[in-house]
Amino acid sequence: MFKERGFEETSIRDIASKVGILPGSIYYHFESKDELFVAVYRAGIDVLSREVRATVSEHRDPWERFKAACATQLRIVLGEDDCASTVMSVPPQECGALYDQLTVMRDEYEEIFKTLIQDLPLRKSLDQKYLRLAILGALNHAVIWYRPGLDDPETIANRIVEQFIDGEKAPD
Repeated sequence: MFKERGFEETSIRDIASKVGILPGSIYYHFESKDELFVAVYRAGIDVLSREVRATVSEHRDPWERFKAACATQLRIVLGEDDCASTVMSVPPQECGALYDQLTVMRDEYEEIFKTLIQDLPLRKSLDQKYLRLAILGALNHAVIWYRPGLDDPETIANRIVEQFIDGEKAPD
């Protein structure tokens, strides 16, 4: 429900009703909606981190590692895991007092991509921070522009990354 409605528009009562329990049953496990959302967000970050690390470990070449990470990110963003999709669907800015806590978790995850990009043979003039943000932005917003039945997530991720491989030998 967080993924579909966002943080502000989802209530504990809505969640309880959807799963057929009393709101008090949720409060037995979580003190507040904030605590529940942080648990969902953490679960999403954990899935993303685990899956990306596992996929990356299967490759030696830096570009192949990066492509694999991007394809995994995209596959998960497009709905393979509701908690991970929630991470991409609900920006920390929409969560008020949770912003700092959620941003720390997101930054921990993005560290994986930061490391992968540092290993790439890129032009010296290419700003690695903005490369990371541009690629993650494109992948994370695929929920808006992706059309099922066309290219699969791996093909899309490879095509996005190839834009930077082709330019790696360009002069500074």
